[in-house]
Amino acid sequence: MRRHQFLTGVAIAAGIATSIVGVPSSAAASALDGSAATAAAADASAKTSGRLTAVRCGFYEDRYTAWYNHCTSDGSRIKIRVVRNYWPDNTICVGPGHTDLGSPGVVVNAWYTGKLC
Repeated sequence: MRRHQFLTGVAIAAGIATSIVGVPSSAAASALDGSAATAAAADASAKTSGRLTAVRCGFYEDRYTAWYNHCTSDGSRIKIRVVRNYWPDNTICVGPGHTDLGSPGVVVNAWYTGKLC
């Protein structure tokens, strides 16, 4: 019974690893039987390939944070205008990649102003 509980915990951990990272850990995958491990790997591969093609650039929100993703390959820093509820709008400089703008309940929108920093 204890071995079954341990394997169930590892299988649950495999599901968590797959949903967060897109690839099950080797320890978690080894806890699954061959057919389930193959199916999990195929599912993880599909999730990963879907994520890579759906990169968001510009302003977006997730459940907890408002983000601005400056997609560039030249390393440039740009000015973005950030609109907030209850606060004055402001302009900030962001570098390449994702910038945390704050709570999605406060941050309404953000956009590139057309200027470099």
